[in-house]
This record gives sequence, C-alpha cells and structure tokens, in this order.
Amino acid sequence: MSGNYIGVIVRGNIVSEAWEKAVIECWNRGFEVRTEYGEMSKEILGLLVFVENPFEEPRVHRGDINAAIRSALSKYYDEVLQGTLDHAVEEGKIHYTYHERLFTYPRESVNQIDYIVKKLRETSFS
Repeated sequence: MSGNYIGVIVRGNIVSEAWEKAVIECWNRGFEVRTEYGEMSKEILGLLVFVENPFEEPRVHRGDINAAIRSALSKYYDEVLQGTLDHAVEEGKIHYTYHERLFTYPRESVNQIDYIVKKLRETSFS
C-alpha cells in the first residue's frame, strides 16, 4: 500500500470549494481500487473534508451537473422516488413510471430499492 494516501485533510471556505479540492485530491493522489463490477475507481482512505462556512452559497459546485439542471432533476426525483406520476398510469395516460418499476413491478413484485440497500450492506466497498 505504499504510495497510497491515508488520512488526507482537505479544507475549503465553502462546500463547493471543498468539494472541488476533494475531487482533485482524489484524482491526483487517490489509489485505484476495483469495484464490485470490475471497474476501476479511485479512493483515499480517511479523506476528511473541513468546510469553514458550510451554509454560505454556493453550496453546490457549478461543475456538478445537478446544479445545472436542479429544477428538472427535482421534478424527476419526485416522480421516481415519490411516485408523483403514478396516477397517470391509473388514468391510462402512460404505460408505466420508473417509480412503479422500482418499487412495485406488476408481475413479480420486487422492491428494487430494498434489494439494493441489502446488497450494499453486504458489499460495503461498492
């Protein structure tokens, strides 16, 4: 494990600045690990991110794709996680929703969210 960094501290004035520094630190000094699916990823064990003013804006980095399309994603999250469009299936306007497929697939009712939570608990490194 020589050359691998353990216990790195990253400091930033605001969340977005600290996030950027953490990403750069991991990119430059992180070591490669294989994921559960055989893909390569980088990590730093014990990366501590210290934010001086955590509630000051901008808290989301402009490089984060979620910030660029936040309102659209918020609506999408509600549709997928809360089932805000499930009524449209019942009304015959659409055939299915992602929420329905994830939580109550009509044939074999499998809650995929429960499945993945269990899977992640069993495989903590992924």
